[in-house]
Amino acid sequence: MFVVVDAIEQRRYNELQGGLLLFSPDSKNIVYGVKETDNWFVVIDGKKVSSYDGIVADPIFSPDGKRYAYVAQLNEKQKQAVIIDGVKAEIKGAVDGSPVFGPDSKHIAYAINEGHSVDAGGGFVLNLTTNWRMVIDGKISKEYDKKGKGIGRPIFDSPTSLHYLALLDENIYLVKAVIK
Repeated sequence: MFVVVDAIEQRRYNELQGGLLLFSPDSKNIVYGVKETDNWFVVIDGKKVSSYDGIVADPIFSPDGKRYAYVAQLNEKQKQAVIIDGVKAEIKGAVDGSPVFGPDSKHIAYAINEGHSVDAGGGFVLNLTTNWRMVIDGKISKEYDKKGKGIGRPIFDSPTSLHYLALLDENIYLVKAVIK
């Protein structure tokens, strides 16, 4: 399989990840996932970046198109990692969904579940205790929900604040986080 950008055929790969091709908001860059032999890569503007055992969440660009993020599978450790601008942050457990950039592209947030482990095929294995948390710019929030129901997707209200839903002691809370 191959991708054609501006009428130019790009390199051939064994497989495209879900067939997703994403242009940056300014349409100057393109990102997609590919498989070559047994490894998965993210390709940005025709260049492969680090190899992983899988790509769990589709790559995304920041609103200004200068940053990117995705979730990768690390099979040898049965873990996942969030890759932000090429820098890997291993996660204890599993990431829920894709990361979300703030409107000014400076901040990023995503939900993690510390009670899940990841099997060799990339699927979740639910443990009896689940610990949902929000990660904002690498800082991990307090623990929510021990019953496996989850935490909501982060939604930025402004460049320095976001909100999400969280379950705690059978109550649902709207959590507002201010970024300093």
